[in-house]
Amino acid sequence: MVQEICSICKEGKLLSVKKEEHVEVKEFSCGHKIEKIESTWVKGFVLLDPVTDLKQAISRRAWFEGIVIATTYFEWLGIRKLKNYFESEGITIGSNRIERLNLGELIVFLYGCSIIDYDTYTKMFKVKHIRDDLVHQPEAKYELQDRDAERLIKKALECVKALGVS
Repeated sequence: MVQEICSICKEGKLLSVKKEEHVEVKEFSCGHKIEKIESTWVKGFVLLDPVTDLKQAISRRAWFEGIVIATTYFEWLGIRKLKNYFESEGITIGSNRIERLNLGELIVFLYGCSIIDYDTYTKMFKVKHIRDDLVHQPEAKYELQDRDAERLIKKALECVKALGVS
C-alpha cells in the first residue's frame, strides 16, 4: 500500500481521514490539514485551501478578492466550529439556525463561546467592516491603499489559522 503524502509540503505522511457531512478532512504528520468539500455544483470534491488562497491574493495584489474570500472562509470555518462546539457541549441547535447567522453574529458567538480570543475577534470584525465597505460602497476600493489591504489580508490569514486551518 502506498502512503499518501501531503500535497502542500510534499513531506508529511497521512495520519488520519475524518469524514463529516459533505467534508473530508485529511490530517498529515507535518501538521497540515486538507479539507475537501463535496460541491453541489461539480461532481466530486473541491479542494479548499484558505491559507494558499489568501497568500495568492496577496501575491497577485488582488485585494478585493482576498478580503471577500477571507470573510467567506470566516463564515464557513466559523459555522463548522460553532456546530462542533454545541455538539461537544451537548447543546442541540438546528444546523440551519447556525448557518443563518450573519458574519457579525457568528463572530460574536465564536468569541462568546471562547472559540476565538479577543485579538482574533477584533481582527475578524476589522476585515468584515472593510469587506462591507468594499461591497456596499464601490468607491471604497479606490480608497484602499495597497499597504493597508495587504496588512488586512495578513490579519485575515491569522484569523483563519486561529479557526484551525494550518
